[in-house]
Amino acid sequence: INEYFGSPNTKTLVIPSEISGYTVISTKEFICTNRQNIIEVVLPTTLKTIKTKSFSNFSNLEKIHIPVSVESIEPRAFVMCNKLSQFTCSPNNLYYTVIDNALFNKDETEIICAPGASGDYYLPDTVKVIGEYAFYGNDISSITSNSLVEIKEFGINQCLSLKEINIYGEQFKTLRKFAICNGNPLNFNTVTLPSSLEII
Repeated sequence: INEYFGSPNTKTLVIPSEISGYTVISTKEFICTNRQNIIEVVLPTTLKTIKTKSFSNFSNLEKIHIPVSVESIEPRAFVMCNKLSQFTCSPNNLYYTVIDNALFNKDETEIICAPGASGDYYLPDTVKVIGEYAFYGNDISSITSNSLVEIKEFGINQCLSLKEINIYGEQFKTLRKFAICNGNPLNFNTVTLPSSLEII
């Protein structure tokens, strides 16, 4: 599906499973022009791919459910959806899971995105990787991890309230290009990285 042309007063965006006889299996960037009004998105069980920026800046989005059929969610799919408080995923999905409104890969070793995260954020001890744009524009004040191995490009991006990053443990190895890109580095009070860091 390329774009939704609905009523500007629409609060619920329902993506159909079929259009003109064609099965809907993917979304496109910036799918909806009146995205500021959308509170809920309903995805079909035919959907396989959620493209980058598909639901970017849905600033009032509160509810979305990832169906069992989804196999790929690209980085930045849900950036700046900071009111997303009912983020769920089918327990039968083979690729993803949602815990406390944050999206992870199925084995919970990589955080894909945490659009509604705020305050002090503690990564689960299963998480080894912060994915691309996982934290983008969030109202988080700190991130703490005891298990992290890598932060991918733009993993922590434009979180302007962020003051502390604490990564503990000698397993941490890789900080990719622009992994921490916050615009104003003077906001930071503390950045703790272990001596095991090898790649910057």
